[in-house]
Amino acid sequence: MQSRPGTPLDAAARNLLAQDLGDSRRSGERPLVLTGTAKLGAASDRPALFVQLQSPRECGSAGCSTVVYAWSGGRYQRVLDGATGRMTVAATRHRGMADLIADKEEYLWNGSAYVSRDPAPNVDLRPRRQHPRPHRNRPSS
Repeated sequence: MQSRPGTPLDAAARNLLAQDLGDSRRSGERPLVLTGTAKLGAASDRPALFVQLQSPRECGSAGCSTVVYAWSGGRYQRVLDGATGRMTVAATRHRGMADLIADKEEYLWNGSAYVSRDPAPNVDLRPRRQHPRPHRNRPSS
């Protein structure tokens, strides 16, 4: 990905991430906008747009996150939100779209968006009822 100020790709990325850019500016930062494109679907499909904002606010210890948009219905639609690490388009495909790899995490096309091959396990986050402990009397000595 590269910084391409003043290009149609840069304008599209800035429009798609206008809220994030506004939030960064209000906090006194001017993130670097990086863009890239890659064919993910059929050869006749418009290339997907990869966008990354780089700033201390936008990047964490795992790196900067990349958002991917696919052209559908006459506009860009977000199909992967916030993958961190170096993004690679794999040779393998699911449901007609190329798989994506961010560092070691694989993302597969489910028909409408990219999802992690190894999603986080389901965890029951409901509060558990605490049962009071029975009071134990100590024997007197």
